[in-house]
Amino acid sequence: MDNEPSLPLYLNIKNYLLKQIQESLAIGDRLPTEAEIMEQFHVSRITVTKALKELKEEGYIVRYPSKGSFVASKDSYTKELNIPDSKDALSGTAYSDIMCMLPYFSDQFSLNIINGITSILPPRQYNIHMVQSRTHQKEDYLLKKCFQSDCKGLILFPVDQIYYSNQLLRMKLNNYPMVLIDRILPGIDTNYVAIDNVYAGKIAFEHLFMLGHRNLLFITHTSKDVQTVKSRIKGLWQGSEESGLLPSCIHIEENLDIHKPFNISADYIARVLAEKHITAVICCESKTCLYMYSLLCELGLKVPKDISMISFDNPTNDISDFNFFTHIDQHEYLMGQYAGKILLKMLENGQLEENEKKILTPTLEIRHSTTELS
Repeated sequence: MDNEPSLPLYLNIKNYLLKQIQESLAIGDRLPTEAEIMEQFHVSRITVTKALKELKEEGYIVRYPSKGSFVASKDSYTKELNIPDSKDALSGTAYSDIMCMLPYFSDQFSLNIINGITSILPPRQYNIHMVQSRTHQKEDYLLKKCFQSDCKGLILFPVDQIYYSNQLLRMKLNNYPMVLIDRILPGIDTNYVAIDNVYAGKIAFEHLFMLGHRNLLFITHTSKDVQTVKSRIKGLWQGSEESGLLPSCIHIEENLDIHKPFNISADYIARVLAEKHITAVICCESKTCLYMYSLLCELGLKVPKDISMISFDNPTNDISDFNFFTHIDQHEYLMGQYAGKILLKMLENGQLEENEKKILTPTLEIRHSTTELS
């Protein structure tokens, strides 16, 4: 491995593995096990796991519990949008192209949305193009390509950002058939399917309050001014007010860099936990939850014995116990189904007289990461 001193060790390992994937491995080939990589480079499991996690999130590999990591096809992730001829070469059947755009495909939350969408749109009639946006710059680019292509409609799960894309507004003004999913963007009157994030924040607070927790840390890897995050914080504050506590019982940390090595973030997080007397952490995203869980373990803290954790999604990627985390169930499969139904109605009946707005009620799934404060 050509070690670059300016890069964290896990990035050097990631780059080494990526080079192997690009130059000598084929789709479906198995990568070395975590133990083999640890032995080869004399590093900890946390370092190896972080390198493999980023490769997975970027679509280079797929990981299966107890089986290992395998090279994945990157065609649908990295190629510029190039809609093929939507006609079955054998039967001559013509299809209508639809784009489904999500920030990532790497977590169960996104896969559930996709499965919900595809369960509604008839495969004999519609050809669904799945694309990853990842960043707001790429999202804007892909929206433009979608608008200029022969795609008949769009289901969009926007990336986290304070402001929405100008291209999205342009498509709205041109009455382009689209449905937003898991996001409500202020100022854009369009079709959407989302959950009640205020209520989600409220039930998260109420659960921890009933367990005796009074000093909470709410943490997100994005900005607290993103609409979804703002709504969840509002729900937490509502819960605290109704419980007779001041909003100051909830300490908010935003823009957590979940790609930083744990040893860089650990001192800061440890100081926050100690100074604010934090007994429970509420993670706004599953990726944030997994990072915080590993970081707490790095600090020698046990979940939930030393600190309780709640996530707004069910973090299932890198934890062997599928049911470990107490989480807010956002019914993402249903969100996908409702989005598919709304778009199907537009494609079959033309532009709707009124935009359809579907708000789902989240539920609290109590698992093993929260416990009563002793």
